[in-house]
Amino acid sequence: MITGFVSVILCKFVFANMDGIGPYLKELDVLGPSFALAMLAGWIVSKIAPPKDATAA
Repeated sequence: MITGFVSVILCKFVFANMDGIGPYLKELDVLGPSFALAMLAGWIVSKIAPPKDATAA
């Protein structure tokens, strides 16, 4: 949820105004980049905080 909120703000107001990638992200709107950032955040969190006992399953 936090990643989605932050990525909407970043895509709408920060990345869209960049010279190189701005026009492409403006066409993608916020769904694609938000999904990519959420997947990346989920992967990073799963690597930082693995389950306490992975062998008990």
